[in-house]
Parts: sequence; structure tokens; C-alpha cells
Amino acid sequence: MFPIGDTVTLEGIEIARLSLDDLMNAAAAAASGKTPGGAVFMYANIHTMNLAKKDRAYHKMLTAADLVYCDGVGVVLGAVVAGISIPGRLTAADFISDLARRLAKEDRSIFVLGGEPGVAGRAVEILKSECPGLRVAGSHHGYFKRKGADNEAVLEMIKEKRPDCLFVGMGSPAQEEWALAHRDRLGVPLVWCVGAAFDFVTGKVSRAPSWMRRLHLEWFHRFLMEPRRMFFRYAVGNPSFLFRMVMLRLKGKRGGVL
Repeated sequence: MFPIGDTVTLEGIEIARLSLDDLMNAAAAAASGKTPGGAVFMYANIHTMNLAKKDRAYHKMLTAADLVYCDGVGVVLGAVVAGISIPGRLTAADFISDLARRLAKEDRSIFVLGGEPGVAGRAVEILKSECPGLRVAGSHHGYFKRKGADNEAVLEMIKEKRPDCLFVGMGSPAQEEWALAHRDRLGVPLVWCVGAAFDFVTGKVSRAPSWMRRLHLEWFHRFLMEPRRMFFRYAVGNPSFLFRMVMLRLKGKRGGVL
């Protein structure tokens, strides 16, 4: 198990209580290749917590990760409701450039996997322009068949390039399933599931204005941009998660599983 320090447990999911500096240090340590068997990083937000609640296979994926960090203000709030403290939200769209600079400073290479055709390559160009010295081992879109010849070709490409850090952005639960299924074969020191981070980096998906982000309303901005797609996730999913946190508190099952 990767050393992650202090953690809390919500519905059986162990979430690291990390500051941004802590997360950057953990990433640098993992990418150094000194962790036996490598490390897989995942995130927890209301959407992934709800997925884990109804899908036991996905729940096992999150528990199999070497590090799970909080990627949603809803989980921070839910933890407070349940009587648990998490320092704050850490989302890849905010820190990916800082992470790239840290990896460049330590001469680590990255591979970007995910997004529609063209997104990964464009993301690499942007990161390289923002982070002089960043070594990019390669990139590939996420719209490949995750079984058969397509999958084999992607696996062989990554193995050949031998990156220190592989970013996988395919959405949940596909990215987590793929990362865990192939971690041993890939042999990459750090495999990091980042969701739609590179859609944000490239501007394919617009981020909320800074004032909305300061008020923790980025979720509302996404809802306004994609109301049909996001309606169930936010209008139903958010209250459902917070209700479960209230029940945890009322039943005195701090960090337990309902």
C-alpha cells in the first residue's frame, strides 16, 4: 500500500486527508518508481461515491486504489455532516499544471490517455508550453475498444514509451476499471485517473468563472452547460449522498457503511 498518511473512511471508502502540497509530494514519490508494484491514484466526489454505493464492483475498485483523494466540495460538506473532517477539495483541473511543473522539475515523463481524438495531443501541447522541460512520453485518445486488438495496441504503446506517470481520463467507472486491470502489465510507477481534466485543460469543456469557483459553485456551472446530462447527477445524486451522510451522523456510525 502506498504511504498516504492520515485518512478518513466514508461508506467504506478510505479518503486521504491531503493538502495540495501533500498530494504533489505523494505524486512525486510515486512517480519516482520507488513504490513496489507502482501506485494507482483515484478521486472521490459525489458522483463516484454514488456509483460506489450502487455498484459493488466499482466500490471494490476505489478500495483497491493506493490513494483516493477528495475531488468534490460535496464530499467535503458530506464529511462534515457525517462528523468527519476533510481539508478541502483537490481537483485535477486546478492543479494539473502545478503537477506537470513538479514532474518536470524532477525529470519525470508523462503519458496522457483519454478524451476524444485530438484532446490528449492538444493537452500535451498546452502543458509543455506552460511547463518548460516537461518530458512527454506520448498521448492517445480514450475512444478505443478496451478489449481486443485496440486495447493491446494502446498497452504496447505505453509499455514501449515507459512513462513515469500515466494520466487516464475516460470517466468513471471505465478509467478505474482499466487502470486496475492493466496496472501490473503496464509497469508504470504512477497511474492516475483524472476524469475530464484534459477537456478542461484544452477548453473543450468550459470552467466556471473564478467567482463561482470561489463560492464552490462549479457544479452548478456544469449543470447550466449540460442540463440534460447533469440533471440526474446533481438534482438527484447530490441530495441522495447528503441524506446518507445525515443518516451516518444520526445513527452514530461515523465512517461506517449503511
